[in-house]
Order: sequence, then structure tokens, then C-alpha cells
Amino acid sequence: VYCLAVSTDGRQIAAGTSEGDVLVWDAGTRKQVFSYKEDSTSSSIHAVDFSPDSTRLVTASSNCVASVLDIATRQRVLLLPHNKEVIAAKYSPQGDRIVIATQDHVRVYDYINHRFLVDIRVKVIPLFNNGLLWFSDHLFVISNERIKQFEASTGSIVSEWPVPGTNEFSCISLPNHGKFIAYSTDRTVMFWDTLTDTRFTPIQHPQEIRSISFSPDDRYLAIGGKEGKVQVWQVKNGKQMAGMKPRGTVYCLAVSVDGRQIAAGTAEGHIFIWDMETRKQVFSHNEDNSRIHAVDFSPDSTRLVTASSNYNASVWDIATRQRVLLLPHDRAVLAAKYSSQGDRIVIATQDHKIKRFEASTGAMVSEWPVHDSSQSSCISLPKHGNFMAYSTNRTVTLWDTLTRNQISVIQRPHIIRSIAFSPDDRYLAIG
Repeated sequence: VYCLAVSTDGRQIAAGTSEGDVLVWDAGTRKQVFSYKEDSTSSSIHAVDFSPDSTRLVTASSNCVASVLDIATRQRVLLLPHNKEVIAAKYSPQGDRIVIATQDHVRVYDYINHRFLVDIRVKVIPLFNNGLLWFSDHLFVISNERIKQFEASTGSIVSEWPVPGTNEFSCISLPNHGKFIAYSTDRTVMFWDTLTDTRFTPIQHPQEIRSISFSPDDRYLAIGGKEGKVQVWQVKNGKQMAGMKPRGTVYCLAVSVDGRQIAAGTAEGHIFIWDMETRKQVFSHNEDNSRIHAVDFSPDSTRLVTASSNYNASVWDIATRQRVLLLPHDRAVLAAKYSSQGDRIVIATQDHKIKRFEASTGAMVSEWPVHDSSQSSCISLPKHGNFMAYSTNRTVTLWDTLTRNQISVIQRPHIIRSIAFSPDDRYLAIG
């Protein structure tokens, strides 16, 4: 699989493969509802993108064509040939235009009147839609050591920003309001004000950067490093708000619901909490001869539950810095998580069990058997708390928490590192 897309209504998932296949699945039934193969036997699909009404799909192919596919009729309704392989394709936010990129051109196609409106000569570096963004009526393109902003309606350049180290896997990110743009490569993040063209101070990270994410209010940028170091920076002035420098190797991280604190657990048994505003450490504890496998804040951000290899789960009062609950087990505790209401704690152990406890008293409420639990196991709870997901190696199992019945089992081809429910609890993402 070279590329993925989720429809705007959240009901479908599309994939493009290195063998030229385009596939669409119904996210609810998990059934394949569409398949299409490019005519050329040597083609690969570099990009897929749904129309805003989720009825059509645009694809970018190495056989020098962009195609528009009707999902209901399973037919190609538009073929747009090019002189070179097409490396990216996206719908406009309104769905009336399509932007198509080859390695030396970006073209905007009027889907209503069936004609090309704009042809921009610009070298595009990344593949798989990573270097092409359409925000409002502007296009953002990663080019040779530059991010370039164009008017989508005219093709005229609006702004450009220097970015060193561009390669085919570079990517750019825009926050919700579109006032800032961020770009990361290797160990550096740069970001600019897109309205004033002001470049803020570049952020140097001590490790190779693996992720960047804006906060919901767009004031902060979180950066995750290859070896687990996390930093939080203030976007406006480029100042570091929080930087964790724990002793040892960080195994797990959590951010409090109010966004004011960050917790970490290490391979050496240390538990740390920092205040994001003051950057000061406000809590520390060491579990002797153990590893901390998981940390999670209570919804009111006053307590922290931890999972340890020394056969214990613990609940800590952050204000008093005291352990208020100790939940011993027969084997190592691999995961621990609060329910969304904060009245329950769910724990997974190495002896293949998931247990649910009263958060206030520590009394066990229920227990489920699981298989092949490991140090990479994950637990995820939806907001309504009526069911639960648990991952082990390449399998995710879902249970009804009221009846304790197993609902379904999902198999994955790779070892699972993370699982998360969508905000409406309808979907589960697996990484």
C-alpha cells in the first residue's frame, strides 16, 4: 500500500498499491465495495483522494495519468493524461476542482467545465500527497528547498519559504486556522506566519523527528523524536514550553486532559510529571527494579495511574505526591487506562487478563481473558464506555463491557503499536 484516504463522511477507506490497484472498503461492514486496476502492468498508485461528497475518487498513477473514479458505478468517469508520472492529486475543499502534480508541473482542473485552469511550472519533491496541500484557495507545494504558496485560481505565487533537506518523504502541516505552516526534516522544524510571511525561530530537536502536531488552539507545536524525546513549543515566539529530560529510556507518555501537565514512564522505573507552563518537574517516583509500561491521567487531571513490570498498578495523587491505591497482580502489568468518566480503571496483565477496577476504592469489577499479551499491548476505551479494545501483537479484540461478550477480532499483518477510537466512537484506528 502506497497511499490511503478516508472519505469526508468517514464511511469509506481507499488505498492505492504499488501494483496499480485502487481499493475502497466500507468502514462499517469492512467489506470491499470498489476495486480498479490501472491498465498498465507496471503502474503504481501514488495518491488517492475522495471528493468532498464522498462519491468519487481521484487517483495519481505512475503510468502518467490521473483518473476520477465513480465509486457507486465502479467506472472511471474522467481520464487526465500527462507527459510524466503523476505523483499527487487532490480535490479542492469545494470539490469543483482537482489539483494534479507531476515532478515538474502542478495543474488545476475545472471539474465542472472540464478544462485546465492553471498550469504552474514547479518541481514537486515528495510523493504520496505529502508535499501538496490545498487550504482555502491556496496551494502549498514542497519544491527544491522551498515551500511555495500559490493562488489556486490564477497560479500566481503568493509566498515562499526556504526549507533545507527536502526529499521524497518530506511533509508539511497546517493548523486548523491556516495561519501557520510547519515543515520538518531530520532534526529541524521550521514554521512561518502565512499571512505576514514572518519566519519564526527554527526548532532543533536532539533526535530524528518522527512526528509534529499542532495543539487544537494552534498555539503550541509538539515534536516527537525517534528515541522518545518529546518537546512542546510555543508557536508565536518559538519558545520551548516543555521539554522532558528524564533519566533513562522513555517507555510511555501522557498529557493531562487540561493540557497543563505531561507524564512519562521509563525503562528504569522512573515516573515523572512536568508542568508545561513553568517547565518544572512537579512529581517524581522510582519503582525499584521495574519498568513503567503505561501512564494515564484521570479526566480531572488530579491523579495518575501507572502500569509496572513489578506486578503492580498504582494510582498517584499528583498534588500530595502520594500513592493512594496499589493494585497487585500475579504478573507484570502491561497497560492501564482511566475510563472517560474517571470512575473505572482498566488494566492488562502479562498473564493474559484484562481487569476493570473501581477508581475510588480499587475493588475489581470484572475480568476478561486475552491471548498473547506482550509489552506492546494497548488498551483503548470509547467515550461512552460500553465496549473496549485491546491489542496484542497483530490482533485487536473488542468486548462489550456490560455483557463481557467478545464482539469481534481484527487481524493485522504487522505488530500493533497503537489503537485509538474516533471521537464519535464509530471507528477504531490501528497503527
